Amino acid sequence: MHSRLFPAHACRSAIFLLASLAMAMAAAPAISHAQLPGEGRETENVGKPNDYTKLLASSFPAGTRVENVRVKMRDGVELATDVFIPPGDGPFPVLFSRGYYGRLNATKGAQGTKEGGMIFIVQDCRAVYDSAGQRGRPDLVEPDFEMNDCRDALDWIAKQPWCNGKIGMVGASGNGINPSVAALVKHPNLVMASPSISSPYPYYYWGFSNGVRRGLYSWLGHTSYNVKGGPLPTLPKYDEAKWREILAGAAEDNPTVLTCTGGWYDIATEAVLDTFAALAAKGKVFARISPNAHAGNPAYPWPSGGRVAGAAAVPRLWDYLQGKGKIPEKSQLIYYVMGSFRDPSGPGNFFKTTDVWPVPSTPTEWYLQPGGGLAKSKPAAAAGGEGTAQSYEYDPKNPAPSLGGNYTYLAVAGPADQRPLLERKDVIHFASAPLEEPLQITGKVLATLYVSADVPDTTFIVKFTDIHPDGYQMILRESAAMGRNAVELKGAAPMEKGRVYKLEMDLWSTAIVLAKGHRLGVIITGSSKEAYQVHPNSFEPVQNLDNAPVAKHSIHFSAEHPSAITLPVVPVDAPPENKGAPAK
Repeated sequence: MHSRLFPAHACRSAIFLLASLAMAMAAAPAISHAQLPGEGRETENVGKPNDYTKLLASSFPAGTRVENVRVKMRDGVELATDVFIPPGDGPFPVLFSRGYYGRLNATKGAQGTKEGGMIFIVQDCRAVYDSAGQRGRPDLVEPDFEMNDCRDALDWIAKQPWCNGKIGMVGASGNGINPSVAALVKHPNLVMASPSISSPYPYYYWGFSNGVRRGLYSWLGHTSYNVKGGPLPTLPKYDEAKWREILAGAAEDNPTVLTCTGGWYDIATEAVLDTFAALAAKGKVFARISPNAHAGNPAYPWPSGGRVAGAAAVPRLWDYLQGKGKIPEKSQLIYYVMGSFRDPSGPGNFFKTTDVWPVPSTPTEWYLQPGGGLAKSKPAAAAGGEGTAQSYEYDPKNPAPSLGGNYTYLAVAGPADQRPLLERKDVIHFASAPLEEPLQITGKVLATLYVSADVPDTTFIVKFTDIHPDGYQMILRESAAMGRNAVELKGAAPMEKGRVYKLEMDLWSTAIVLAKGHRLGVIITGSSKEAYQVHPNSFEPVQNLDNAPVAKHSIHFSAEHPSAITLPVVPVDAPPENKGAPAK
């Protein structure tokens, strides 16, 4: 890993990041989610035959037998399903995992079955591996695309003579989609769903940001959705209003306990927070947001003793299925308040608990200033005055690279240094004065940009950073928006050359204390290759970038056009006594 992104004294190699995840989870706060040991390596068994010889010897009691069946869905499509039945009279509770990487891969969810007394089931989702169904499914853009199959599979399990009526679902990352979805079905036999680092609506959360196609869009190919080819830019087909309705409906009379996890540099976190916000008040949701990326923990400290003061003691899924442990009365979110992973002795770097999300905060604007500053005061100069706009040229054939953040499930995600980008001519940068006291933010970060361009459509990328005293520019949040989706256009018309438009951007959520002497940073450019689709600077669809023109972007910051970033400011917390030391 490049030393300019993660300095040697503070980070680990990519290999270490993968190895450290299991260690970090072992010491993680004691909300007992079904964290799986294979996180970050979700596809390692893809394509391998379903040879369960070693699995039966290592993960199940002697005498466990495997039945291979095909389970019929309501439309007649049959799904490949393997049932691991332990010795004994039964009936038994059932631990269920279904996913997109093959049934052998999904058997990572068998953790907790070694002692017996529990059935384990794995199933291929429709149209992948050994299950029937349509390839290139258009319904995958819908927010309820797996709900019927989850419901039908649960119905089938509950009717079997070896099932005692209690079912739990488990899975991580891509295999965590289905337990995330199933928790919204309100099935009477699904007593607990335990997805980790995942999302119930991947097309929406992994596919797009503010309508701009994310690099994670390509992951949808695992689900049989067609992600290849097509015109540029890719325009979204998600139905956000319907998704919010599904979440709201799932909060009413839901018998399923949901435990879920994410990380501030993970691909899944905003989905976890949205689900908690919708279900927590009326349901039983227990979530944890760590400082992790998808494939590891970038050396942030963990609490000594591995526990968080005030954290709910939630029984592990396999224990709860067997009647061990009670569910706390209130939903709870444990979230990590980051600081500097390069200076663990500074402020931040501890866990907090809450039963509501978002937590109360004071939205505070920091305005882009002439000369590259960032301050709480609005610019006073009138539009068109000297220094009230800054321009750069965005060339689709020479895009700026993505550096860290939460754009990928690979080990390069995390709090990377953004300084290499500042050497480019297509990047502009704004920074505050050094903070005179610590600043704590918790919640959704927003950006409002006033922009103009000489092309009918294009993308604008915003990165929010924590600038350390030595210049290290740690990425916190990043997002994108297309000019066509400006407030004045709403996707219906192209931009007019030279006209100023207002872009509103959701950078998603974070929690951090910026130490005294640190500075706030905002980086703006036209591309972030890998994180977002490279835009062809065309309103009408094109097939490639061969004839893509170079665009002139202008960012405006005046009294009439006050471009700003809005931060959710909260009171600065004193660190807990068991703040802990860096992960090893």
